[in-house]
Amino acid sequence: MNKQKAAIAILVAVHVITGLVLGWFVEDGSATFVSALFIGLVFSQTSLLGFWGGLGMNRWPVRLLGVIVGTAYLGPMFGISIRELNFEMLFLVVLSTVAVAAVLLVVRRLVAQIQRSGELSITASQEGLQFSIRHLMLLTFVVACTLGIGRWLQPYFSGVIILAELATISLCFVSVGLASVWAMFGKSPPLIRSIVVLLIAASSGCIPAYSFNTSEYSFWISMMLAEAVFLLVSLWIVRLCGYRLVRLSRSHTPSSTNE
Repeated sequence: MNKQKAAIAILVAVHVITGLVLGWFVEDGSATFVSALFIGLVFSQTSLLGFWGGLGMNRWPVRLLGVIVGTAYLGPMFGISIRELNFEMLFLVVLSTVAVAAVLLVVRRLVAQIQRSGELSITASQEGLQFSIRHLMLLTFVVACTLGIGRWLQPYFSGVIILAELATISLCFVSVGLASVWAMFGKSPPLIRSIVVLLIAASSGCIPAYSFNTSEYSFWISMMLAEAVFLLVSLWIVRLCGYRLVRLSRSHTPSSTNE
């Protein structure tokens, strides 16, 4: 147990230090590789924070406080590093974190819980959580349709363009984050699923580049791939500590969860 906690504590420390170092070298307003790495790292951290907030084994007040403190750190750090400390950047960080946490809270209550290997409770099935690739394909289809409708309606709702852009970016980051959880915490070996996540990340990078009529496809794709790589490595370390998602048994009731 102590080794598991030490490994996760080291992982958190590495994330914080790496974020501060990369943030120091980000050039003002430049779509550079370092900028893509930094932004990908920040949103891998929002996904990890949302993952812990939604599925963590601590009681809900501790998780809620952790999410609040985490976003209070990540938001200003992100804005200061890219020289755009404003409401839009803070909102993007908060939205991405809360979206991941909200989805995983639903998973926690209705589908599965995270457990340590060898300590699975009697309320959980021993079969690992299985997600279907169809779900991810459906998500991609819904996103594409939503963005297409949004582009068609954009001239009529110019006042909400900024909000729509932030929601689009956030949804792309969130999709990569949730796909990474699917890849690392199911019963199946994570290698093939990790490749699928990288493909999803590359596709997600094309969505904002197309939606915003920009030619910087390589920058957006690099950003999403960076998020995916940081997340997959981080969650793989958590997986090595013995954590898995296990499906709730039919006899399980929400009141029996560890809240």
